[in-house]
Amino acid sequence: MEAVLRPRSCHLVNDRPVMIVETADGGADCVVLDWASGSFVIDRTYFTRTIPGYGSDVDGVTSEQMDRLVAAHRIDILQRLAQRIADVTGEEGFPESVGLARGAPPFDGDRVEVLAGPGLLVIAPRLIARPSLDERFGAPDVAREPDGVLTLVYRVPGTGVPPMGRCAVLAVVPDDDPQGDIALLSLVRESA
Repeated sequence: MEAVLRPRSCHLVNDRPVMIVETADGGADCVVLDWASGSFVIDRTYFTRTIPGYGSDVDGVTSEQMDRLVAAHRIDILQRLAQRIADVTGEEGFPESVGLARGAPPFDGDRVEVLAGPGLLVIAPRLIARPSLDERFGAPDVAREPDGVLTLVYRVPGTGVPPMGRCAVLAVVPDDDPQGDIALLSLVRESA
């Protein structure tokens, strides 16, 4: 969503990230972080909730603070999504069965593709960086392709006892910034 790139103001409403953003025609819209997908979605009911004293627990934050908060929430969302994919028993109804809308890229990505397995491929997810993945999931298996592309593989177990499967989270990082933002994210179910 292009408007997300130009916030007028950033808020936490009951700890939920909310931004008033500039639209292409110079107007304003209100977007909130969706807890299932990690993407910002339009929700105009939050316009009034961003007014201090209106009745909601609202705090204004800077763009930099918002980026850090959203990045932390997205790691939580990524872990829950990977666990749901690990627990999926079939491909029927996927990705809706793990709480995602078909064709809607999670993490405000540019594109998403549904993979067999089942799995997802997210192109250019926003605000997910390698240090956050390392901190949450531990040291990854690392593979460097002949063309120099660095792929990190994190394995996330399902929530069942014993786990029915696990999810391989594959993150492709740019050659010029191996500690930077992830360029491509793939989540694929593996058998336990």
